Amino acid sequence: MLELDDFLALETSQGVFDSSGQFSLSREKALEKLAAFQLPGEMDWLLKVVQAAVRADFLEIDLRLSKSQAEFRFSGACRWRLEDIEGSFYDPESGGDRSLQALKEALWSVSLHNARPFCLVGENWPEALFWNGEQFSRQPANSANLTRLTVSHRKRGDSGFPILREVEAARRNASILQHLLHKAFPCPIPLRVDARRVDGFHLCPGHGLSCRSYPFALGLLTGQIPPLQCPQLAAPDEPSYVETSLHPELRKLVAPDSRASQPVAAAALLTGHVGPVGGGRDTKWKPFFHPCRIYWVSDGVVVDCRAFDLTERSCSIGLIASAEGLVTDLSGLCLQVNREYQDRLDKVCRLADDFVVRADLHFEAMLEKARSSGKWMFALMVVGGVSVTTLNPAFGLFMTFCGFSNYFTRASQETTISKQLGEDLRLLQRDWPRLAGGSRLPG
Repeated sequence: MLELDDFLALETSQGVFDSSGQFSLSREKALEKLAAFQLPGEMDWLLKVVQAAVRADFLEIDLRLSKSQAEFRFSGACRWRLEDIEGSFYDPESGGDRSLQALKEALWSVSLHNARPFCLVGENWPEALFWNGEQFSRQPANSANLTRLTVSHRKRGDSGFPILREVEAARRNASILQHLLHKAFPCPIPLRVDARRVDGFHLCPGHGLSCRSYPFALGLLTGQIPPLQCPQLAAPDEPSYVETSLHPELRKLVAPDSRASQPVAAAALLTGHVGPVGGGRDTKWKPFFHPCRIYWVSDGVVVDCRAFDLTERSCSIGLIASAEGLVTDLSGLCLQVNREYQDRLDKVCRLADDFVVRADLHFEAMLEKARSSGKWMFALMVVGGVSVTTLNPAFGLFMTFCGFSNYFTRASQETTISKQLGEDLRLLQRDWPRLAGGSRLPG
């Protein structure tokens, strides 16, 4: 199949081709204006692609980034039809197919607003659909065995300077990765960026695993609200999510009695916020304050995130719930706060009441890495100190002293941190039941 870069080079050398679409100029211009402000963020088109893939029942999403383009590869049967995409591209109405509508919104932002070429080919399509930055063309697909969407990093005719292109590509690729990590972590199908999994509750920003946060418990809540599609935290050839987690640090978080057979209504993460301060031998660990938040999810991406009106502490709750049925703005990526929103929020919080009240902290796993590094430092310094004592007694004794000092200092920090986290959890458990009605509303 002709690749996007090859097609653009060929199209430039041969001149402009005829568009296969039959659209009025007024509708096209109106859609260009819509594409200019429908998605607020530069990278939000990525979220629309993820939503389109989830709604289309693909099995996996594999995104590969290069200096010139971003290529999505979708595993599984393709229900998109070339004629439907080409024929309805300029039609702002969804026609009932939410997957196709999300795909069109992503492509509007890429093509009509940013004038960036793209190529789309479906599994077993006889032809691929190319957009050169101005209009469509078809090219032979050579029996494609998977669905691919390739989007150029650059606008049509934008050559630029080679050095600046490299820098811009690196910046763009880093932004793509970060945007998906922050917004697509609830994706219910495996999502990879350059072979790196970016889906999973453990990647939740603020309440997942990071250098300054550690989840103590993960609750899978059930109730009478639209179900939440949970990420598949295990590869296809590994045990299912309810038995183990892809990330070893989360294996212990899903207790056997929480693996209900009914659909999950919401998820809750109880997280402690502790991180290093300083560097080298002077590194110390201290608690950090963090708000409790709710992450609203629609078709695998976060469409809204709000902080609860609670005092920020070193122990916080992160709720993850479905936004299905709630009213959004034009982008579909921001919820409107109305009575339905308030009712859904109240129900989610009530589902979490028992989880919060019964929550407990297990410090061993969180501190294991710090302890192991401390023990290694202790052992190395003590053994090294004893070894060099015969050669340089003063320096050997100094190393031995530093080793023991490091060990006992870390032990003292662990006691302080454990006490702080435990106290903040008790305060959180005291304040959580007070949230009722309007007082539950995030700020």
